[in-house]
Amino acid sequence: MPIRLQKVGDDLALILDSSTWSELGIDGETELEVAVDPAGVHIRPSPTGHRERVLESARRMMDVHEETFRKLAL
Repeated sequence: MPIRLQKVGDDLALILDSSTWSELGIDGETELEVAVDPAGVHIRPSPTGHRERVLESARRMMDVHEETFRKLAL
């Protein structure tokens, strides 16, 4: 899918359609990490956001299975 950069003020912007962002699970609140190397530019969700989602998932799992975990701890 060839696309061109678009001028935004004094900068250039890469505009991707919403279906692309949706497919990647990225929305307007997602923190992104941008890396540049000889192969190109790599954009991905920040590991910080991933860590928070994993911790939240673990908290929910502990709440759901609290009784089982207590029995296993004895």
